[in-house]
Amino acid sequence: MATGSPVRYIYLDTMIQLFNKLERENLLKQHGELLDLGCGNGRVSEPFFKYGYKTTLVDKDAKVLSEAESNFKKTKEDGVQTVNVSIEDFKFDEFYDGIIISNVLPFQTDKASIEKITRTAFSKLNKGG
Repeated sequence: MATGSPVRYIYLDTMIQLFNKLERENLLKQHGELLDLGCGNGRVSEPFFKYGYKTTLVDKDAKVLSEAESNFKKTKEDGVQTVNVSIEDFKFDEFYDGIIISNVLPFQTDKASIEKITRTAFSKLNKGG
């Protein structure tokens, strides 16, 4: 059996705790729109999807993106969209209630790229997002 990094498990646990806190404090929309940039296997955004968020998964790795989509569709068939592109090349055509940029910014090669991604993402959040 493959083992994962303890740091990854702590990180994932922290994100699940954050989701639970948002839910407890009634800060989640019933039918929100979520964007997960650099989604990987989608574990961070999956609780939002299960809660009812329409979720757009973005990743440049077609294999992990396909795995994430398959996992999401085990929960329900609709409400998930996948985009196979790097986060640098993603076209922000929509507005979202939440945007996850988890564990991808450290892989950016320069400060300007990080700034562009974060500024663009922030500008595409709905009010209260």
